[in-house]
Formats: sequence, structure tokens, C-alpha cells
Amino acid sequence: MINELFKEGEKAGRLGIESVDKVEMKFPPAATSLSQFKKYRFFTPAILYLRGMFDERPLVDFQQSINRHVRFLYHNFMRPVFSGLHDLDGNTGWNHTLWAIEEELWEKFESFMVSVTSTASVSRRLYRTVIQNVVIPDPLGADRLVQQIEFTNVVVFCVDSNIGIYATRTSPNAVGRLARPGLNWWPASEATRQIAAAMFQEDAAAMMAAVDAEAGNQPVSRSTASLVTQSVQSLDSKAQPAYFLAVEDYKKRKS
Repeated sequence: MINELFKEGEKAGRLGIESVDKVEMKFPPAATSLSQFKKYRFFTPAILYLRGMFDERPLVDFQQSINRHVRFLYHNFMRPVFSGLHDLDGNTGWNHTLWAIEEELWEKFESFMVSVTSTASVSRRLYRTVIQNVVIPDPLGADRLVQQIEFTNVVVFCVDSNIGIYATRTSPNAVGRLARPGLNWWPASEATRQIAAAMFQEDAAAMMAAVDAEAGNQPVSRSTASLVTQSVQSLDSKAQPAYFLAVEDYKKRKS
């Protein structure tokens, strides 16, 4: 089954755990929904690449951590899946793209990804990864012009940084095929600001205190949904954050 999804000509030449093997998914003509491919977990790393200093080194590190070669599948849909995912040159390809890996690898991949942290010492910026589960109109069904389109769950890897939280939200007024999650920014969480400040000041004690607080020894929430809600409410006391798609707390770091 998995070989049927590999685009011809893409299978050879990029194997091994020292490189990243990205293979275009080729859906069978009769397929009309991503739910037909339960062996795979669909996700997007777009925000990490666009706002989180992410490159392919962590993907290599993940393969080395499990001592296994991983094929990262992707598909570029004709119609946009997301909105607002464009680079500095205005390229909007990420709006049309989903990645996938085999379901049996997902738990390890998820755990690894939320451990990824990047820093920029000159600009004093800290970038970490959080996970957002979103519901979208099934992009395969949309491309195949299915009359009764289904909705499907995908994972968005988001950025939690000391300059803000980059995640997605769906407009509460969008319905049906137009209910596409769009890139959004919220103010940085206090916990992330404290950790970044301590790190760049090389204050080990302050950093340990911030990490302990984040881990739950003190009442500092690491739920991104809560962080987003608090940020919005701090800007507008009348804000109604109920329309934000739920972001589960997968921050299970060891101190």
C-alpha cells in the first residue's frame, strides 16, 4: 500500500538516516478522502519553517534518535488547505501542502518535535515547538470535487517564542470549504519570556526556576490554548477566545 503512494522516480537515491527523504504522495484516482489512509498521520511543519528558524537538521536528528530511515511524504493540493503561510518572497506553496508519516512512527515523532528548541544569540530569540490539532475541510475531497465534503483532523506544528506565539485560527464566520485555518500571532507567554531572558543572561538559577515553574512546580500553564487565551484577554478584556481551535499540551520536557 505504501509503495502505491510514492511518485514514480522519487523512491531511489536518498536513503539513510544522514539525509531527509521527502517523497511526493500520489493518491489513487478513486480516493476521495484522507480518512481512507489511516496508516498515515497528516501534518504541516510550515510555521516552523516560516517563523521558527527550522531547517532539516532536526529531521535528520529524529532518524538518528530512532536509528531508522523515515520517508516524509508530502502532497501539494490544488486548492489551499491553509491561509497566510507565505515566505518573505510571497510564495504561498505551504498553504497547499500537507506532510505525512506512518502512524506507527507518530508518537515518537511527536515527542521528538516538541523537544526541538532553536536560539538566535544575536537577536536573543528563543523558538520552541508546540502542537495544534485542527479540523479542516478534507483537501483531497475538495480537489476531487466531492459533493459532500468531509472534515478531517491534521496536526500543525506551531512556534512558541519569546517574541510571540505563531499558530493558526479559523475565522468563526468561515463555513464549509472556506473554513481554512490561517496563520495568527499572539503575544509571547510569560513563561517563555522568562526562560529566554535567563538563558541569554546565562543565569542558571533563574533558568532552572523558570523551567521548574513551567513543569508545574509553580502555577505556570504550559497549555498553548491557555497561553493564547491569556494573551488575547490581556489585550482585550472582552475577547472571546472560544473560536480558537484547541491546542493540546504536549510539552512534556524533563528538567
